[in-house]
Amino acid sequence: MKLSKFINHKFLLFLGTFSKLIEVVLELFLPIFMGLMIDEGIKKNNTQTVYLMLFLILLFATLGYLTTVFAHFLTAKVSQNYHHNLRLALYEKVLNMKYEDRKKYSTSSLLNRLNNDTLQTSNALAMTMRILSRAPFLMIGSIAALYITSPNVSYVSMIVLPLTFVFVLILVLMLLRFNQRLQKEMDRSSSLVKETLDGIQVIKSFHKEEPTYKNFKNQNQLIVNLQRMLGYISTLGSPVVSLVLNLALVFMIYISAIDINLGSMTQGQVLSMINYTTQLILSMLG
Repeated sequence: MKLSKFINHKFLLFLGTFSKLIEVVLELFLPIFMGLMIDEGIKKNNTQTVYLMLFLILLFATLGYLTTVFAHFLTAKVSQNYHHNLRLALYEKVLNMKYEDRKKYSTSSLLNRLNNDTLQTSNALAMTMRILSRAPFLMIGSIAALYITSPNVSYVSMIVLPLTFVFVLILVLMLLRFNQRLQKEMDRSSSLVKETLDGIQVIKSFHKEEPTYKNFKNQNQLIVNLQRMLGYISTLGSPVVSLVLNLALVFMIYISAIDINLGSMTQGQVLSMINYTTQLILSMLG
């Protein structure tokens, strides 16, 4: 079953992704305008250039905001429609299952598939449209702009970024592994609850409340431990990536100071470089 067939609004999916590209392009122009305002306006005491660059910054920032709102509206429409279609198709599939196939799945597992899994795939689609479609454009654009602004500085990002990407990839693989195990334990927990409710009279008749409680308590503790581990891994990524990239930014500023003393770089270009590096950090953390 291909999940893509449940996306009815494929044009809106493309339009939402394209809107994020426009948003990134508008963002990449802002550091250029700020650099020109400093080098051509403030340093040369040219108020006309300062006002012009300020107007362009406000204009592009406003257009970027409107584009973001439009893209998020499309994201909500596409993801919720996808969620509706997928859950309806799964429900129809469950109703038409043969008895032999039905025995392979527990009721709790089917309920988790219909509710939790469909919601997670819908959220994944929304995250893809909002963040994953934006981050590559912003990363590539920031690196290209850094290279144009100062090739010497851009070499630092070209060395640091692959190492950071490998670290993030390892974290993602670990998260996927623990998440799969968590899903299985959630299914087992749901099965325990259903079995307890179905056999509550037998449990009370034979005074098995304490063993039943301990069994569920152990299962619940296992789920808590897995969720805690997932939390540790997910929270580890952002601080480490932020630390590495900010240390790289400090080194890039040091190189820029040398270039300024040599006359090969201006203060406005340094400001643009800092802004592009900040955008690069945000794209990695996003």
